[in-house]
Amino acid sequence: MVFTSSSSDIITGVRVLLHYGFDYFKLSQWRKKLLPSFTGIYPKQLEKNDFFPSVDEFLRALNEKFYDFSQTSIDHVLSKDAIGQSIIHEFVSAGMQANYGQTVNSQGFVGTVAVFGMDANLWCVHGGNNQICQPLLAHSGANLHRERVTAVERVTAKGGEVTYKVYSSESKEPRVYDFVVVAFPIHRDNCDSIEWRRFTLPVDFREFKMHRTVATMIHGEVDWSWFNWKQPLGARASMICTTDRQPFHSIGFQFPVDYRFKEKTAVPSVWKVFSNEPLSDEWIHRVFKDIKEVQVIDWLAYPDYTVPQSFPPIRLDHGIFYVNAIEWAASCMELSIIAARNIANWLEVLIKDTERRP
Repeated sequence: MVFTSSSSDIITGVRVLLHYGFDYFKLSQWRKKLLPSFTGIYPKQLEKNDFFPSVDEFLRALNEKFYDFSQTSIDHVLSKDAIGQSIIHEFVSAGMQANYGQTVNSQGFVGTVAVFGMDANLWCVHGGNNQICQPLLAHSGANLHRERVTAVERVTAKGGEVTYKVYSSESKEPRVYDFVVVAFPIHRDNCDSIEWRRFTLPVDFREFKMHRTVATMIHGEVDWSWFNWKQPLGARASMICTTDRQPFHSIGFQFPVDYRFKEKTAVPSVWKVFSNEPLSDEWIHRVFKDIKEVQVIDWLAYPDYTVPQSFPPIRLDHGIFYVNAIEWAASCMELSIIAARNIANWLEVLIKDTERRP
């Protein structure tokens, strides 16, 4: 299916109406109705200092429907709201493929986040989103130790106070902390990389699997004949997604961060190809031509989502907390920040409670 937008919003709207009927507008209204549920979490966290002890309770705090969404597929969620199969399996499927490398059979909350992520008014930071973290770290005044943690040991004093020794491969002696925050996803491929001593984790993390994503950045031109499509003069495909058994699941044209769309200036032809496995050189040179550069980023990007979805606990022990539990609801930068603030609010309560004790 090829959909060509126009420089005229009216013409584009007519084309959408002809292809999807009123389902596109129904999907837009569905999205607008649910979006305030997300923005409502900020005053709860920032003004009231609320925290949520589990992912289930967090989802319900956003919207009572969201936990239910996580227990069924996004296909089923949208179908129940009378949104047609055509737009689900073309438009929404494209969002799931491009954002998570998975299908509309994945759980409904992550599917909802994928639909929100298809908005045009998104942003990124010139030079990389990681630059958001750097000034925050500097502002916090925290000490950063670039070390690989090998073990966390619970120490219980005679009076019952609990602290934790954190061992690393770079330090001879462990560091002692009152609280430990785990801020990376624990899953079946890495759950044995840290030894947890004198306590047992409340869940078997071998039950949680991450989804492999290979991002291949290609500076070159797409050979449209491979797609059996003759590119119209002056047209540029900005996203190609597939539900077929192809070696890739999305190809997207990459605009520079500082690109001004109204000016329509020339930009380098750079494409991002998402796949579940590394692409062969033969495939790359068959689909692309005039290739100048290829870069590959192979990583475990986000969870493999299931139906119904189970969630790891946020609290792993008396003083150990797990930020990335939220990723099994949906993996995105915004939710990770909310999850971090959630634990910060929780720790504030615990620290104040400790200080009040005689």
